[in-house]
Amino acid sequence: LALPVERVLPVAECLEAGYPWRLPLLGMEVKAGGTLMHPSVVVKAFPSASAAAKSGVEVGDEILEINGTKVATLLEMREALLALGDARATCHVKLRLRRQSRTIHVAFD
Repeated sequence: LALPVERVLPVAECLEAGYPWRLPLLGMEVKAGGTLMHPSVVVKAFPSASAAAKSGVEVGDEILEINGTKVATLLEMREALLALGDARATCHVKLRLRRQSRTIHVAFD
């Protein structure tokens, strides 16, 4: 099994500092959408008081990018979240979404 160093280094630094690693979360539930040939990640639910809700995300939105990283599958979304680093760090998240036939951009911390 080979892991890219850019994925291992942040985890190792966190563990060496004595902290548990926590995967960053967007605070929303997603599901696989689309087809086998054209997969997508679709927003399923989120708390009404969440940062996602306040930024304008809606149930049914298709997530196209997270901070500029294209996302078409749940695995790609996981990889994009891993790239954000440890959950204890505050980070600015930019999403590119498809809502019906429009592409929109939202951002939140």
